[in-house]
Amino acid sequence: MREVHARFPEITIHASVACNVRDRAAMERVKAAGATQFVASTALNTFERIAALKGTADEVGIGVELLIHSNRCVTGVGGCRLYDYFAPYFEERVVHDSDGTSRTKLIGNPDKGGVCYRPCIGHHVPEIAARFPDKILTYLDRSNNEIYHLLEDVPRYIALGVTTLKIQGREYPAQLIGELTRIYRRLVDQTLAGAPDVAGARAALGPVLAERDQCRNAKTGELHDRLLGKMAAAGTGGVGTDWDPNSEEARLRKAEAPA
Repeated sequence: MREVHARFPEITIHASVACNVRDRAAMERVKAAGATQFVASTALNTFERIAALKGTADEVGIGVELLIHSNRCVTGVGGCRLYDYFAPYFEERVVHDSDGTSRTKLIGNPDKGGVCYRPCIGHHVPEIAARFPDKILTYLDRSNNEIYHLLEDVPRYIALGVTTLKIQGREYPAQLIGELTRIYRRLVDQTLAGAPDVAGARAALGPVLAERDQCRNAKTGELHDRLLGKMAAAGTGGVGTDWDPNSEEARLRKAEAPA
C-alpha cells in the first residue's frame, strides 16, 4: 500500500472493513500504510458513534466509507476470532488468476481469503456449540451476527460528509444487488436534490429484504452443513482427539468473551 501510494498518489486506496477501524490509532495506522479512506467498523451501531468516528477521521485527514447494508458480525467484521475454534476443519483451496498466478485460500478462515463458517449463528447446533466455552455461548445468546441496514439515516450520513456509502453483496444474486443499489441510489439522488423520500425508499426496500434474508439463510445453512461434514469426517464433535492444550485454540478458550 505504501509503495502504490508513493508511486500513484492520485489513486484512492480503501482500507477494508476487515481492518476493523474504530479509533484514531487504527486510522493513523492505515493512513501511514497509504490508505486514503477506510471502511468504518461494523461494530459501530449508532449514528452518534459513527459521527464521532467521522470527526476523528477529519482530524486525522482520512476519508470514511460506510457500509449501509451489511452483516454486522460479532465485534465487527475483522474483529472476531471465533472461527479459530474450528481451525481443525479449515480447507485449503488453491485458486488461479488469469495471469497465471496462484493463491492459497483457507475456507473457514476469513482472514486467509476464505469464507467464514459462521459458527456464531450456529451455536444452537449441538456439534458446533460443543466447541465453544460456556462464556462464549452466553455472549452469543445476547450478541449475534445480525444483518442490518442504515436506510433511515442515509440523508444524515450524506450531510455528515461520509466519503462513500457501500452495500455488501458478495453472497447475493446480481439482480437482488441491482435492486438494492437502485433503491439507495434513488434516495441518495433525492437527498442531494434536497428532497429525500425516506418513506418511499423504506416501502420499496421491504420486499427486497425478504428475498435477501432467504438468500442469506440458505448460504448460512450451506456453510453449517459443510462444517458439520468436516467435523463428521474427522470423527469428532467437541474438543476431540486433536485437542492440544498449548494450541492457539486452547488460549482462545481461556480468553475472555468478546467485549
